[in-house]
Amino acid sequence: MRGPRWEPATRRDRQVTVARWIFVQVKQALLSGKLQSGDFLGTEQDLAAAFDVSRIAARDALKALEAHGIVISRPGPGGGARIAEGNPGQFAEALAIQLALIGVSESEIFRGQAAIEAMAAGEAARMATPDDIAHLEALIDEAAAHKNDKPRFKQLSWDFHQAVTAASKNRVLIALRASIVDVLPSAYIGNPNGQRARTVIQCHRRLLTLIKKGDESGARAAMIDHLVDLQQNIQSTAKKVSRSRDRKGGEQLRRKPQRGRRSSLS
Repeated sequence: MRGPRWEPATRRDRQVTVARWIFVQVKQALLSGKLQSGDFLGTEQDLAAAFDVSRIAARDALKALEAHGIVISRPGPGGGARIAEGNPGQFAEALAIQLALIGVSESEIFRGQAAIEAMAAGEAARMATPDDIAHLEALIDEAAAHKNDKPRFKQLSWDFHQAVTAASKNRVLIALRASIVDVLPSAYIGNPNGQRARTVIQCHRRLLTLIKKGDESGARAAMIDHLVDLQQNIQSTAKKVSRSRDRKGGEQLRRKPQRGRRSSLS
């Protein structure tokens, strides 16, 4: 019989189902390092024997483990379940969905973004390689060349922030930023005009200078200043757009002929 490499607990809390109990046992073994990516967990029959449960319970546990991305199963002879390879993208997507479901506010999203990107900037100042620096410089130069092309400039600016986080070499920060980006309101991406684009480029150059110097605290502060300035500009623009719409709406109402009312002269 093949089965788990660790010793499963023999006592089960009667308040949880058998399948849930198996699920928790496997999850805890993974988190404690007793199981690692690629380890063979066993077949449905192996798991049932190892935990002394029915095959139905073992099957339900494997389904739950697979749904959570903990194991991958291969059917047929020689098949069975193995601990899955890590997938930060899957984590980021799942977290983004949960953030959307609990209805996080725009303020919470922005503050989360600022905290993550500021920490990433500090880590980038410590960890960035010459290739990372060259990539960031190339993104700034290309953005400067496209400052009058709003869609292209916005994408390059977005790529710069992503590249700073990647330069941190911190996979937790990279995954967290990816999840935040998925729920970031489209308005927060901005719509820079020529002057605003020049300001963004200056901020990016200043940040890159601090990263190149290895100034961790300076890079963190520069990223926060940049994002706060960006948020304030976007909010100011949104207010202007709203006032303009209200003004146009009022003018249309005043010009609209009123029906059903007779002139006092008729």
